[in-house]
Amino acid sequence: MTKERLIFGLAFVMDGCFGLVGLSVPLLAVELGATYDDLGLIGATGAAAYTICCLATGGLLKRWPHQRTAALSAGGVLLCLFSYTLARNVIHIAMVAGAIGLSLSAFWPTLQSWLAEGHDRARLIRILGTFNICWGAGMMIGPALGGRLYTSDPHLPFQIAAGIVFCVFALLVLARPSSPPDEPADIAPISGVDRRFLTISWIANFATFFSTGLVRSLFPKYATDSGIDPALLGNLMGLIGLAQIVSFYLISRTQWWENRLAPMVCVQVFGAGGLFLMSIADGVWLFAASLCSVGLLIGATFTWSMFYSLRSPSESRARAGIHEAIVGSGFLFGPLLGGLAAEHLGASTPYRLGAATILLGAVVATIIIRRQVTHPAVQPTND
Repeated sequence: MTKERLIFGLAFVMDGCFGLVGLSVPLLAVELGATYDDLGLIGATGAAAYTICCLATGGLLKRWPHQRTAALSAGGVLLCLFSYTLARNVIHIAMVAGAIGLSLSAFWPTLQSWLAEGHDRARLIRILGTFNICWGAGMMIGPALGGRLYTSDPHLPFQIAAGIVFCVFALLVLARPSSPPDEPADIAPISGVDRRFLTISWIANFATFFSTGLVRSLFPKYATDSGIDPALLGNLMGLIGLAQIVSFYLISRTQWWENRLAPMVCVQVFGAGGLFLMSIADGVWLFAASLCSVGLLIGATFTWSMFYSLRSPSESRARAGIHEAIVGSGFLFGPLLGGLAAEHLGASTPYRLGAATILLGAVVATIIIRRQVTHPAVQPTND
């Protein structure tokens, strides 16, 4: 088994587990009496732990082997998943969510840095595309299974996810993947243009996951309050993963978007429109359309942020940590502020908040790029 195939498989099964659990946690919390504020707290607790620890792992884990680091992370996740079945109130759920965020902070940055090793610029885009398709497929299948399993037994999704993560842990401990010969890596320093697009891709990705975080945390209650049963809800949430896969595939097969502002802004406007639609939707098909737009947005901004973060081999692990910390910070502030907005301003308000955040990110990106075009850096002269 090659290193790439191992990582692709791990990405699929891990995000499949968390697609399954991610739907089940809000449903379990609602059964225990959670309000919108409580749901926001649960999402924010896990995201805060993930964000803070991701910023540390990028630097601290440079000297640790990738495979060993990922195995230790999977072991921590395994223990946390079993803990969900023992939860008796919302505080218990929030504590477990924080522990999972801590455990995962060493998993995804490590996997991404490991994957990027030894690939040149053109190959990196395709490799990242396949990686993203794999975890996107997991996020598509996981919620659909989670809705059905939760209907049968609220503890069943967590037990199955724990069993799968145990297999991941065992595979990481026992596998001896082979690596193909390294391709010539891009060793030129990152240009000023690349640095600017790294910055705006991080801004766009934060806005995307701010919105995604509030959707994943709050939409299950919003939908069930609208009369949608858990099985149908799982199918709807799976549409996010399906749309991500389409977006990941299209972006990984072209390079026309590289160092261009217009594609990023267009995708952001489209995603913001989908979130606004969610705030006024009154039927399953409109909810489906809005969730698909969220998935397409995730696929685009996540790929761009990941690509620009991993472009420099010497900085890939640190920047992968920052990339994942930005994802985590979106999942922190989205559920937290979205939960407050839903509780005090109305159940549809969070989705308008998400749309506004995405549009603000597009405006900031445009200002950054146009300011540089209008006021280019002054080059030193030799008089």
